[in-house]
Amino acid sequence: MHDDGIPPDAVAYNVFVQALCQARKFEQVETFIEESDEKGWKPDGVTYNTYINGLCKAGRVEAAFDQLEAMLDKGCIPLGTDGYNTMMSRLCESGQWVAALKLFADMVKKGVCPDTQSFNIVINSLCKGGSLALQEMHA
Repeated sequence: MHDDGIPPDAVAYNVFVQALCQARKFEQVETFIEESDEKGWKPDGVTYNTYINGLCKAGRVEAAFDQLEAMLDKGCIPLGTDGYNTMMSRLCESGQWVAALKLFADMVKKGVCPDTQSFNIVINSLCKGGSLALQEMHA
């Protein structure tokens, strides 16, 4: 695009980030985002959500959580309930139940409305973390 005199826009950059994530070239995504100012663009919520989703799919939950923090630090907002649910599910799957619960609290604090899946993830986190013991009911 540069060679043809057409400056890429945010959509083009986000497509590039998605392609890199699909190829699991996360180090290149990290470098690309770090050098974004030099290239004249700013990563947005779509950029970070694409990156976070790619990291989660690759099982790199800690790195995804780090990117969520970076995203929030830069004032970008995760894309709704689905984005939070994906992160919370991956945290729970990797045994990081407390982090999943903290993310749920952050979700509510930011005004993102939890859905049934959100609450199921929280209940699962509490059960697996040993904080919620289900007892047999006696009649």
